[in-house]
Amino acid sequence: MREGVWFAGACALGIVGAACGGNTSGEATALNACGGAEPLRYQDAAAAPTDPCGPCQDGVVICASPNALVCVGASAAEACFDASDSGTSRDATLTDASDTAAPDGSLEDSASTDASEDVTAADVAAKDVAALDVATGDVTAEVDAADGGADDAVAIDAADAGVLGFAVAEGGAGWQSAIDASIPVTTSSDGGLPTAQCLALATSDLVFDPVRTLLYASVASTSPSFGNSVVRIDPSAVAVTGTVFAGSNPGALDLSDDASSLYVGLDGASSVMRIDPATGQYDAPVYLGAEQFEGPRTAGLIRAVPGSSSQYVVSRRVASLSPSFAGLALYDGAALLGEWNGFTGGETIAFTSPSVLFGYNNEDTGFDLFEFEVTSAGFQQLADTNDLVSGFYVTITAQGGWIFATSGQVVDSATNQPAGQYPASGPVWPSPDGANVWFLTSGPTLVDFDRTTFLPTRSVPLAAGAGGGTPASLIGLSPASFAYRTPTSVCIVAIAP
Repeated sequence: MREGVWFAGACALGIVGAACGGNTSGEATALNACGGAEPLRYQDAAAAPTDPCGPCQDGVVICASPNALVCVGASAAEACFDASDSGTSRDATLTDASDTAAPDGSLEDSASTDASEDVTAADVAAKDVAALDVATGDVTAEVDAADGGADDAVAIDAADAGVLGFAVAEGGAGWQSAIDASIPVTTSSDGGLPTAQCLALATSDLVFDPVRTLLYASVASTSPSFGNSVVRIDPSAVAVTGTVFAGSNPGALDLSDDASSLYVGLDGASSVMRIDPATGQYDAPVYLGAEQFEGPRTAGLIRAVPGSSSQYVVSRRVASLSPSFAGLALYDGAALLGEWNGFTGGETIAFTSPSVLFGYNNEDTGFDLFEFEVTSAGFQQLADTNDLVSGFYVTITAQGGWIFATSGQVVDSATNQPAGQYPASGPVWPSPDGANVWFLTSGPTLVDFDRTTFLPTRSVPLAAGAGGGTPASLIGLSPASFAYRTPTSVCIVAIAP
């Protein structure tokens, strides 16, 4: 549990009754591991997330809702047979229901597979995606690995997001060709100003892959196109070139330095999943859990550990709380290496080296900047300094030993002292060569600053209203091209070098 937090929501204020699980004594009620008030059960027995499940005990129990569990990744009973069990050289044979001499371990028509196809135990029932009724935990639809997911996913439509939760097992069919070529691209140009080409796509986060020169974006369930997916965008064509169905409400993204691991937070499943950017295959999701009295955690921010292809830090959130910060967690793949459970201080995070992480409290007026040493054992807090950065919802990034804030403030990470102030605010991108610092200010306008003098070198107005809404991020694709996103669009801008 976070330091200083013992109870959440209306119950913490003494408002009791149904909203507090019927507790009328005024005392705190412990929540279960999924964030609900009822005891967790699966198949009429007490259970908990990560318990094994399924006929072959090769699946895993996860939260389907605050009070319900579901089994994912489990093989069908027929898959437990091997050649010695069934008296046949095959593990299982898929047969039509009309067949009268089906061998032991056969699957009926409900397998939705060609009746004549022979499969091994590993092939039988690896369902990549399951739609779950969050009230009961029942599986209401499945997408088989062999189906590729493009057609079957219609049964798990984004419009169902308020009814169904989603869970994914590992594997998948990889990147699928874009199935919606009708997404409009608007070109904004006023009086010769630089052209912004904007793809009409509502996204939650955006990252750049410099190895493949591609963008990846997470698309939430509310989007009319590619909902609950991670999409691959070719910035040169301003087009979606591939999509992976990820799960319920994908949010935060980050990419490892070697571009071999793309991490995505699944807010609807309280988990983080790794996708292989080369293939679109994914690993089993890593459940972030829930703390007593706090509810399920989500990934507010993910940062890959520099130089590592498997380690990453998650800045956790609990949406029902204020402040919503729920600690930092360091993972190596699915293994939790360590946690830091401060009350605030890691809402926005940035590495300055593989072993040094900074976190900024942007949720209360303490406005602390924390410094942590990160090792395989977890986190060690080194410093907590006030007044270096200030402002609610200000975010930070780091490059070349400096910490850059969207407020324009800059901190020297070596001394924990102010390095300067740029007269600008908004999404910020320090160039990798250390020469320039770009801000995307309101207007929108791209402003280029000399990094060391803090003086503007040029201002590049963009067409009014390009992309619609307030820019939420800025990414340098090259010295003369940028990408940014708004609540409704992903935009690509080319300027004169």
